[in-house]
Amino acid sequence: MIMKGDFSRLTFRPLQGYTRVNKQMGRVELESDWNEQQAIHDYLRTTRGEDIIGLCGTPAYSHNGFNLQQQGGEWQISAGHFYVDGILCVNEQNRALSDQPFPYDQIPDLNASPNGMVYLDVWQRHVSAQQDTHIRETALNGADTATRTQTVWQVKFLPVANLPDTDILLDQLRNQVTLSIPEWVALIEEPTGTLSARTNPAAVSETPCELPPNAGFWGLESYLYRVEIHHEGVTPTFKWSRNNASFAVAVESMPSNQSLVVASTGRDELLSFQQGAWIELIGNPEIYSNQPGELAQIDQVNLDTRTITVTNMLTQHTDDDLATGRYLLRIWDQSGETATQTGIVLNNDWITLENGIQVQFSLGSYQSGDYWMIPSRTNTGQIEWPPYNAIASANNAAPRLGVTHHYCPLALLENGTLLDLRLMFPPLNHITAQDVHFDNRNCGAAMADSDTVQQALEILCRQNRGHCTLHLGPTDNLQTILSALPDDVDARICLDVGTYEISETLELENKGHLIFVGAGFGTRLIAQELESVLTFNNCASVTIEDLSLRASSASSSNALNGPLTFIGCRQVTVERVVLQCGAGLRRMATCLTVRNTEEQIRHDDHFGIVRIHHCHFNVGHLQTGILLVNVAHTSVENNIMQVVELPPEFRFSEVIRNSSIRKRIRRLLISNFAVDSQQDVPAIVTRRNNSATNVSLDIGGETVRFLAPPALSNSTLWEQALRRRPEVISEDTRRTIYALAESILQDTSGLNTTFNRWLRQAEQDDGAVIGQGIVIGGTIANDIKIHNNTFDCVLQGIHIGVSHHDPSRREVDSIGTANVSNNIINICLPTTSVAERHGILIGNCTSVVLRDNHISLQRFDSTSSLRVEAIRLFGYFGKRMIVQHNYTEGAGNFIGIRVTPIDEQAPARPVWVVSNNVAFVETTDNRILRENNAA
Repeated sequence: MIMKGDFSRLTFRPLQGYTRVNKQMGRVELESDWNEQQAIHDYLRTTRGEDIIGLCGTPAYSHNGFNLQQQGGEWQISAGHFYVDGILCVNEQNRALSDQPFPYDQIPDLNASPNGMVYLDVWQRHVSAQQDTHIRETALNGADTATRTQTVWQVKFLPVANLPDTDILLDQLRNQVTLSIPEWVALIEEPTGTLSARTNPAAVSETPCELPPNAGFWGLESYLYRVEIHHEGVTPTFKWSRNNASFAVAVESMPSNQSLVVASTGRDELLSFQQGAWIELIGNPEIYSNQPGELAQIDQVNLDTRTITVTNMLTQHTDDDLATGRYLLRIWDQSGETATQTGIVLNNDWITLENGIQVQFSLGSYQSGDYWMIPSRTNTGQIEWPPYNAIASANNAAPRLGVTHHYCPLALLENGTLLDLRLMFPPLNHITAQDVHFDNRNCGAAMADSDTVQQALEILCRQNRGHCTLHLGPTDNLQTILSALPDDVDARICLDVGTYEISETLELENKGHLIFVGAGFGTRLIAQELESVLTFNNCASVTIEDLSLRASSASSSNALNGPLTFIGCRQVTVERVVLQCGAGLRRMATCLTVRNTEEQIRHDDHFGIVRIHHCHFNVGHLQTGILLVNVAHTSVENNIMQVVELPPEFRFSEVIRNSSIRKRIRRLLISNFAVDSQQDVPAIVTRRNNSATNVSLDIGGETVRFLAPPALSNSTLWEQALRRRPEVISEDTRRTIYALAESILQDTSGLNTTFNRWLRQAEQDDGAVIGQGIVIGGTIANDIKIHNNTFDCVLQGIHIGVSHHDPSRREVDSIGTANVSNNIINICLPTTSVAERHGILIGNCTSVVLRDNHISLQRFDSTSSLRVEAIRLFGYFGKRMIVQHNYTEGAGNFIGIRVTPIDEQAPARPVWVVSNNVAFVETTDNRILRENNAA
């Protein structure tokens, strides 16, 4: 602390281990004894606080303070207590950062500050009655009594170039290790400069028994000399006083910058202002900013007016500034040519103060305000140096006595966000597990996110609740915990109710038997930017129950993956799960994918077993609900598939700008395209029978015919359009018609309004649609059961078919047994979704049974020309093919049931029956028994 009081000496020495001062009867009382008792008490109090609390901290419950929060655009310091090196700092009320009780220059604006650290600077100052008038007892008629020591705290900001991780800083704070920030290390570094003191050494005497007169201290009174650094920097300076710089008076006014009116000119010859003496003008603004005052030399003293005139100019202050800043005029005793307005320059030689006392400064760093005290005694003719030792020694250099600053980080400012770094401590009678930190580095990934014993206990309780191997919640790091599971481990993983934000696909590989259990709709795993939420690779078996998973992205990768993806897993069971996948302009993703290899199925009779029951699929536009590749045994039952509402970016007005989308819609304008030469040669038919056309145009000696939507079936409309768009005509008639249709889709202006009405109708007819409900493919599938599922608005409900891409293989890939029954399929045909149009499509099957399926078609005017087949069977079939009791309904170009067996490898006497269906049946194979079918 800065002790500039009228003291004889300061005697407290921590290394002596004194715990109290004991008064004796009939002894002289000294102020130094009283002050030592206070110093002992202060030392014990701060040391105990530091040992209990640590380097710094704030109470965890009541009196929690010094939290920085933004209110109304301004940063506030919360009321409460804070301890730094055992020193108590009290903020009695919430206050703005710019309104601190101990204001200093350059208070930070955190809204405009760079990255850095907000910290607390704590130090102690000496306060006299001149600075705080309430100290003086007015009943004593102006007599001076004791002074005070005040704790000063200031919230400051330190810019930092490279911010370390917050967890690392907190760990260093808890372990009382210096923060690994170069700027912080430089801030808290103590000055290294020291001071040596001595009296004049004795000269060599011819008479050994005679003491030379120039030896020792020869002052007439005992003093407490004070040596204090004035200016710091490359060339530091100092000042000194023989009475500890204790004489200071209040400045009442400044008539000019060279004259001051003071409250008193002194009380005696020694403690008064004298001509030629040096004085320092200093107030709270300089004290709180750790800056020295201004030195000046007295020219004249007017005792009547209490006016002091100085030889050099000072900073002019108003009366309000002087009163508010508590400005004092303090006397220093340096003299001679070395004493200047900036102080006495330090050097490494012995510098004489007076009366035989000399000081020497070491090489090192110094800060303004650093000070040393040198007691001198007339009865011994010596000084007490090093401090509090009786015999002076020139070789004993002493470090500074103060001013000591104590520092503690409060928060980290990173990209405009303030991260709290305050450590909190509970009262001793209320320490809980939440208050106790522990080292979790050796506890495995499961404990990676736990900082306190309470958090660790909660994790352990969740993980061990019921029959769960792991019991996890929304705040747990799922990726870290799941990745830590050993290979081949069997585990039951329970997920609590809540929303789990997934930023990285959760991948589990090479595990044993896994079960994931949630709370149904209440357990939500959401991945906003991912295609997959959970991916399992090469696991013995995986069961997913009562979860809700949503992935909002459909990637452009070749592999079709979904929120749930299983690759090479021996058995997969998914029950009571809600799945949602993203949307796309083409097939890009699924809601659920199971993918194996043929070799895995053929080498293990129990490999590739899949059960998907009682699930709800929310399928994105044009995407697939369930994709099963190389699955031996399949059971898909009691599921519901619905399409997700069309995102704004996929609406008709947006996607028609895409050339591939316009190509789809062009098929609606011109299909069944045919070109006939006008000469006597056979007609050239491209794809469809010529009878399926309704527009005929003569172009360049050829007749062009195609099928247009009913609203555009007038050939005259197209002739007019061709005349008004001559730029599309080329030598290739096919290209001419395509170019004409393309120009109509891009711009209908200048044409008959019928085209515009059709385009607006096409826009109205567009909407979201599921691309495919269930797809089962690959090269192998032994048995398939698909029962009691509902598909709402699909282009294709169920697609079953296996095939291979190896031309060297001669055998036909064929499904073993397929049983598809009691499914409800609603086919939708939006304008921009010209793709597969089947309710059920099955190919190459040894035994197939289709019963009691309800397939309906929702057709729009713009897509009325598209051919749709409710049930389509094509390929190689075995001895049994039963299609019974199915119900189909739809208008226009709609085929109920179409069966096309391939003769090669057909059985000798098959049982092929298509009977009792409400459907139009189309087949040319007379081996099929058709009975009681009604369209």
